[in-house]
This record gives sequence, structure tokens and C-alpha cells, in this order.
Amino acid sequence: MNPYYYAEKLDKGELSVSIYGLGYVGLTLSAVWIKAGAKVIGVDINSEKVKAINKGKIFSIEKSIKDRILKGLKDGRFKALKDGVKASKLSDVKFVCIPVKVNKKGNLILSSLEKACISLAKGLKEKSMVVIESSLPPTTTEKVVKPLIEEHSNLKAGKDFLLAYSPERIFIGRAVEDIEKNHPKIVSGIDELSRKAIKILYERICEKGVIEVSSISSAEFIKVAQGVYRYVNIALANEMAKLCHKLSLDFNEIAKITNLDPHADIHRAGVGVGGICLPSYNLFLIDLANKHGLNLSLLKEARKVNLFMPRYTAQLVKEIALKLNSPKPKICILGLAFRGDIDDPRLSPTYDLIRELKHLKFNGLMVHDPYIDKDEFLRRKGIPLSSKLEKVLRNSDIVIIATDHSLYKSLSLEKIKSLSGKKTLGIIDGRNILDFKELPKGVAYVSIGRPLVSKL
Repeated sequence: MNPYYYAEKLDKGELSVSIYGLGYVGLTLSAVWIKAGAKVIGVDINSEKVKAINKGKIFSIEKSIKDRILKGLKDGRFKALKDGVKASKLSDVKFVCIPVKVNKKGNLILSSLEKACISLAKGLKEKSMVVIESSLPPTTTEKVVKPLIEEHSNLKAGKDFLLAYSPERIFIGRAVEDIEKNHPKIVSGIDELSRKAIKILYERICEKGVIEVSSISSAEFIKVAQGVYRYVNIALANEMAKLCHKLSLDFNEIAKITNLDPHADIHRAGVGVGGICLPSYNLFLIDLANKHGLNLSLLKEARKVNLFMPRYTAQLVKEIALKLNSPKPKICILGLAFRGDIDDPRLSPTYDLIRELKHLKFNGLMVHDPYIDKDEFLRRKGIPLSSKLEKVLRNSDIVIIATDHSLYKSLSLEKIKSLSGKKTLGIIDGRNILDFKELPKGVAYVSIGRPLVSKL
């Protein structure tokens, strides 16, 4: 097969692609390929989501994603389906964006990925190309995905169809830009033809170019290694921040000046590490190492450190409550999303923080988030959630910043105290985002990595 086959079809406006999984990554890829000129079929097992998308309800905080998919719907170049077999039959290239999940015990769950691959395989035609975009434990594409697709399609990878791997490298909030402008695309393939074909295709849309990697397993490892580096670095920052608190030192100042050295890159300490990426990547390598008789003790310890941070933050709340002499304070938690300026609460440390606060018998809790207006966990716990900042801050005794939303960065201690309407107020800066020169009267303040200071 000609490695230019798919790119040439794209150039002619004849390429049809299917995208399995319409989460953040899948919607982003849909928007990118619509703009590139392909006909796009989005696939998701959630029938309500499929119906909503086809009606023009696009679940994304990025305007460019919404605009492009809406245009695709209008022009007849995009539609969402629940039937993955049909989508596979109708498409030349199939992109798989199904995440590997991790359960509460830390075990990897591949079932969603496997189901998508089986569905895809049942509609697979010769001369098709399958591209796995999910972040996976190294060797998963070759040892799990490839045999599964071959078994259910009766076709051979590298002979009857092409199989490539290209990990997503997006930052929610600027995802389209990351693919089209900000980063080179990493690609590999089961054979040279697969690798060349996906390289040539992605060169049509990636301004920073495409990097070919020698094997799919190496490409998988590269993506995971990026996340594990950050995860372990955050654990290091958390450990040093806790010591700085004990020594009445400012970790922010120490890290900032340390990082002036070009060889240093200390990350930020905080209330915890959430999202389905960084914590999962760490477990990917731990699990893989265990299967090969290796003990990655540093990665295991990093996990313990980061998982402890919500409990550590709850202890700071207890410390502030004692300072305020308020055994049953009304507590306002600012932020449910796991990261600033997004609407994604998956594995957010705020959930664990709430559990720890409940364990300490702090029950007067409210949560604010400017991007999230409903949450099943909070509903079950009977904890109010609001997007109105003034409402949740009013009459609060203690305020905890759990997410680094830009809205919270714009607040001053004076503003927070004023909105609370209280004469005395405790503030726990769980993301080290508040900056102040003078502590207002009536405020007790502590952050992760700074000493407790008070003007009560």
C-alpha cells in the first residue's frame, strides 16, 4: 500500500475517520480532523451523549471545539454514533481515545478499551488504518490491542490493515492548539508502512512536525514517562513544603529562587494530584514493573506522598479551627475541578479532602466551582455546590482553596474576608496562589509550604 494513500484522500476531501470515545480527547480530535477536511464519525457508548452531540450540545470548554463540530454537523461532515461496528465500516482511519481506568485498589481496568477495539474490529476493512491515541502502559498496543483486533476481524496487522500509535499530548483548555500548533506529534507503527502512513497524515495538520519513534512500546513509554516525571516531582515538592511549614519558611520563595538554576525544576506543592492522567501513569509503570519482578519503590513512595496530601490539608484546617476557637466552623471549599480553569473533576483531590474533613467531624461544608454546576458525589454527601462565589463565601468561617482557577488567583485576602462578612476568618491556600504583603486584621492564613500567620 502507498503510505501517502490516506493523506491523498484527505487532500481530496474524501477521507473518512471514526473516533472512538467522545471525551475531552475525542472531541478535540473530531474538531481537528473536521478542520483538516475529513468526514468524521464520533463514537461513544453513552447514547444520551450521542443524542446531545447530534443536536448540537457539545460538552467542551473550548470555543474552537464547539464551533468546528457545530459546523461539521451543519455541513454533514460530522455525526455521532453509538454503533462502533457501523462507524468502522464507514471509515478509512479509526482513532481510539478510550482511557485506561484505575479502580480504588489501584488496579488497571482495560475493559472499555478492549470493548472499543472489538467493536472496531468487527467492522474493519482491508486497507484501513487503526490509530491508538490513548495513553497506555507500555506494550499494551502490541500485546493486548493488536491480538484483539486481529482475532475479531480475521485480518492481520501490517498485512491487511495498518496499526499505528500516536499518544495524545493535550492540555485541556488549549487542546486544539496543542495538536495543531504547540507540540510535534509522536507517532509509531507496527511496521514501517504503518509508521510512515500516520506520519504523513499527521504532517498535514501539525505545524511543529511529527517525530517518528522506533517502536509502539517506546512511544507508549515516552508519553507515560512525561507524566511520571511530573508526578514524582510534585511528590518531592510536597515533602519539602511540609518541612518548610514546620520550619516557618516560605516554600514558594525557596522553589522560585532554586528554579533560577537551569538544572532545577521544582514543581508546585498542593492539596493533591488529580485527573485520570498523572496518578494513572504512575500506576502503569508500577504494575508493569511488578509483572517483570521489579520494585519501583520511588514511584510507590511518590504515590503515598501525593495521596496523603488531602489528609495533610485537613490537618491544616484543624489547626486553623483551633486558632479561631471554632469547633464547628462553616467551611467553604473553592474548587472541585482537579486543575484550574477546566470543568473536569475526575479523581479530584477535593473529593478526598471532603472525606478527610468529614472524618474529623467537620460537617458544615460547601463547595464552589465556576465551571461545574452539579456533581453526584456531592449530592450523595448532601454538600451544596454553587457557581456563585458570594453565596458560598457568605458567613464562612474557613475558606480552603483547592483548585487554582484564575478566578481565585484574582482574589485578595481582603476580598475573601469582605465576602465572608465575618470578623475573623481562616484561609487555607491549598494551591499557593494567593499573594499578600500585609495580612488583614482578623485573618489566620496558612498554605502548603508556608507557616501559619495570624492577626486574630
